[in-house]
Amino acid sequence: MEANGNNNNGNNNNDNLFLQTLIEEPKAKKIKKKHDRCVFQSVQFALAIVRNPFPASPHFGKWLAVNETKGRGWWVPGGCVERGETFQQTCHRECLEEANMQIQLKGVLKVDHSVSGDVCRMRVIYYCEPTSVQEANNFKTMADAESLEARWVSINELLVLASGNPGLRGRELLNWATYLENNGHVMPLDMFGEEGELQPIGSRSAPLPQQASQQQQQQAQQQQAQQQQAQAQQQQAQREAQQQAQREARREAQQQAQQRAQREAQQQAQREAQQQAQQQLEQAQQQAQQQAQQLQQQRAQRQQQQAQQLQQAQQQLEQARQQQAQQLQQQAQQLQQQTQQLQPTQLQPTPFQPKGIVGNGGNNNLYQQQAVTANDPYGDTTGVSSAPAPSSFTPEQTQFMEWANAKRKELKYEAV
Repeated sequence: MEANGNNNNGNNNNDNLFLQTLIEEPKAKKIKKKHDRCVFQSVQFALAIVRNPFPASPHFGKWLAVNETKGRGWWVPGGCVERGETFQQTCHRECLEEANMQIQLKGVLKVDHSVSGDVCRMRVIYYCEPTSVQEANNFKTMADAESLEARWVSINELLVLASGNPGLRGRELLNWATYLENNGHVMPLDMFGEEGELQPIGSRSAPLPQQASQQQQQQAQQQQAQQQQAQAQQQQAQREAQQQAQREARREAQQQAQQRAQREAQQQAQREAQQQAQQQLEQAQQQAQQQAQQLQQQRAQRQQQQAQQLQQAQQQLEQARQQQAQQLQQQAQQLQQQTQQLQPTQLQPTPFQPKGIVGNGGNNNLYQQQAVTANDPYGDTTGVSSAPAPSSFTPEQTQFMEWANAKRKELKYEAV
């Protein structure tokens, strides 16, 4: 800062001395001298060092870099002065062609002039700014024949580009950006004009000697105020950028938390669904087991009931057989008792017994009546009279004779 101020003071003092010599010294007589004159081939260039001064832009405080075609690397907007153009017109045209941006010239940084043989090379380097925030944000992003792209970069980002591929075409942007960020001096546009153009004494571009110190102080104060305002704007922009970054980080964290909560809820729902399915499966298995047990119990009960019924039927059959046997035994006993009660004279002869065995002729007639009545195939009625049987038999005798006839038919033998 002090060195720049001293240099500016020295330059202003020289300008003041030059102006005083113009006022005080009379015109000297021209002395004709012989010189070797030649016609130079002049090649002229205009370069633009463009900075973003708008705090509302997300690229506030950065420098405009252009990626040149044919792999030449990153450089500043600029090019050769075409026929009929001025340096300022060339600077405007190159910024529009290579960066798609309208700019305004703020001052002159340097004028380069070099001679090599018959070729004279001259470069004017301007300090420029975009005309508006919209222009600052509307830089080139699509490649064309003039350039591949344009980009706002800081010094650190420019160093990163320098170490990459394709790198930097030249160090002009890096050098001048570093110079200006360290409060470098920018010369006015009026100091570079056409030949014969003379500023009157007392104008803003050429102040009087007695007004120089006051004007320098005012300019220094204005520059200091502008720098402070720019720093405040830059700090405000940085704070806003930090706050925006924090808000975005919080928003991303909230989104991540929501996504994590959703994933956890989905996993919980899946686990609950699996548990419900497992419980339903276990319940179904338990129901199937219970049904199988019930079927087994029912089958066992049916088998037990069938066995009990069979056993009861067998017992009933056995009882019926026993009762029948008892009845037969009782009947046999009764028959035996009845047989014992009967007298021999009351017995009827069989067909094989001779008739003379029985002395009572009435009994013979009784036998014959029984044989005819029962249709005995073994009965023999030869020599037997057909006189009716007497009716002097008791009911028991009659029952016995019927039973004897039935037995004789069944067993096919005669019972006595």
